[in-house]
Amino acid sequence: MKACKIIITIFLFFLLCLNVYSQKQLFTIIASGGNSEIKHNGETNWQKISTGKKIFTGDTIKIFAKGYLGLAHSTLNTVELNEEGIYSADTLAAQIDLTSKTVTKKLVAFIIDEMAEKKKSTGEMRTLGAVVRLSREKIDVNLPSDVFLFDTTFTFSWYPNSSSEEYIFQLLNPSLKTIYMKETSDTVLNLDLQDLNLQETETYKWLVFDRENDKSASDTINFNVISKARKNSIKNDLYSLSLENNDDQELLSHLILAAYYKENHLYLEAIKEYKKIVEMQPNVDEFWEEYLQFLIDVGLKREALSEWERSSFALKRNQN
Repeated sequence: MKACKIIITIFLFFLLCLNVYSQKQLFTIIASGGNSEIKHNGETNWQKISTGKKIFTGDTIKIFAKGYLGLAHSTLNTVELNEEGIYSADTLAAQIDLTSKTVTKKLVAFIIDEMAEKKKSTGEMRTLGAVVRLSREKIDVNLPSDVFLFDTTFTFSWYPNSSSEEYIFQLLNPSLKTIYMKETSDTVLNLDLQDLNLQETETYKWLVFDRENDKSASDTINFNVISKARKNSIKNDLYSLSLENNDDQELLSHLILAAYYKENHLYLEAIKEYKKIVEMQPNVDEFWEEYLQFLIDVGLKREALSEWERSSFALKRNQN
């Protein structure tokens, strides 16, 4: 009897180990669009797929027409699925390119960590106009806050205020002393930052206000001037990314670049990548949600409202 119990225990332990092995994680979904489903190993029912979900050994993936999935392998290498069909997770894993991709892997890890921390806000995005309120007196800028400037020649811009005819642009140093001021009737101002002798890595501030009413003003916006050493490092990283990412993973390449620019406070460049992503997949709520939330996070609420009007959320509202 005792020997029988031991045999049963060993057998159960073996089954447990077998189950653990069969549940080995292969992929994390880092981007999804359109319709796609997954059938887990040993199950008969198909389930909807969403970003952040895990794919394990033995799982099967189904991509419908116009569906899309971006997958991160456990090695942090990536694969993109955009053709209708049924895919074996094991086969996809066996076909993964295991070439060393140092910069890309770091950014894929960043994307996965960000997904884990991010609170979903799709409900808010559907009614963005009710969530984001704009003040009539306030002058809204058209540039993100806390941005790092890569180029020395830069265009500061803001939205016109209905009650303002002349604006005062003011530039402050880290000690909050005015180092440049200009009156203008325009809503853009081009400056060569080298002419102002701005110091690398220092945080500067700018704002604009109505010449006749200083209560009608913008927020005070921070920006940094990138050092030459940091510029060279960024150029090297971007070159590495261009070599590491395949042409057949175009959308994922833009997603990875957006993550890189975000992480390095190059917000203007990140916005360009998000625009490319939503142009490639204009009907995917998830991509619009991430793009619009990013605009809000960097202080571009008016831009977020404007972009919302051409988003998948607005399209669905107009169809109802």
